[in-house]
Parts: sequence; structure tokens; C-alpha cells
Amino acid sequence: LDSAGGQRLLVYPCYGEEAGNANQIWQLRGGGKLVWEGPSKAFCAHEQQGASGANELVFKEVPVKQQLTLRSCAPKVGQRLERAKVQGAAGQETFLLRDVDTGKCLGNAGPNVGGALEHGLKLVQC
Repeated sequence: LDSAGGQRLLVYPCYGEEAGNANQIWQLRGGGKLVWEGPSKAFCAHEQQGASGANELVFKEVPVKQQLTLRSCAPKVGQRLERAKVQGAAGQETFLLRDVDTGKCLGNAGPNVGGALEHGLKLVQC
């Protein structure tokens, strides 16, 4: 399946993993929903009765899951992160996660071997 960038559902030959085609990356979520998550919207493949009376597979918008939870393993060097440079209104803040020992911030380590859509984290200059 291909999401056509969130426009419509296509039956399309899969590209190889090295192509990193984000339109062909789907997740199975609770309840057995097949979900495609784009940068700002997510859709599940949903079966419904079409105008002709035949069942068809369509997109149904679902909430985007973009919650990240970080917990400290132990209060040791490299794992003591704090919020820094907090900006914005309550509930809509943006901030950096800064390591108190090195002064560096948690940042993008670049694409992983798991695919073009997977990015690792590392300590980088703030």
C-alpha cells in the first residue's frame, strides 16, 4: 500500500527499503488498525460501503501520535538532561534538552541503518 503523501490509498509495488519511501511505511496500532503517519496527519486504512454499494478501502483520519517520553536511567554523566531555553505559552513550549555536565544538547544523529525515516539522537552543540 502507498499513501500518496496522505492524498489517497494506492495499491502500488513497494520500493526497496533503501529508497526510504515514507508513503509506504505503515504501522499496526492497538485494535489492529493499519496506520500511515505523515508529518502532520495520520490515516488508517478503513473499509466502507461506496456509492456503488461495494465495499472499498479509504483513508480515515486518526490522531497523530507524536509523544516522546524520556526518563533518566541514573543520575550519571551523559544522562542528566534539563530543559533549557524554554519559549512559548504554557502547553505549547519549545525547549532544548541540555546535558548539565557537557553543556551539549540532545540532537539529530542522522539516518540510522533502520531506514531513512529513523533518526538517532546524540549530544550536539546547542
